[in-house]
Amino acid sequence: MLHHIFTVFLLSEVLHVKGREGNVVILRCGKLSKGNVIWSREINGQKVDILNNNNGQVTRYSAGSDRRYGSGGNLWLNIFRVSQSDAGRYYCNGETVELTVIRTGKCLRMALITAGGCVVAVLLIVLLWRCFFKRKGNKSLLL
Repeated sequence: MLHHIFTVFLLSEVLHVKGREGNVVILRCGKLSKGNVIWSREINGQKVDILNNNNGQVTRYSAGSDRRYGSGGNLWLNIFRVSQSDAGRYYCNGETVELTVIRTGKCLRMALITAGGCVVAVLLIVLLWRCFFKRKGNKSLLL
């Protein structure tokens, strides 16, 4: 019984963060605001160090060498141009953060293009309708 309570407690300590593909994601290291923090992530079941932030002095390791990872005086981990490959577990000084990356996807882009096309079509119809009735001299039907 005690084992199950402990497991639930550990699972409740995981901070869940969602970020949209292509945007910047900020991961916080619990309530830590100063000192030394080592950020790592889980890759193929193993923890790999990304960077060390010692009161604003940042040292990057091989997993963070592509410059998409950053950290400032606040000890947070910033991930620039986040992608699906960034999804997973991150660790900082005993804290666990689970990152979920939401796809922007072709469907969303197509929906935006379609909506924009519909707005243009409606504006053209209204403009043509106004021109047609203006030429006929039917002023009672003008907008």
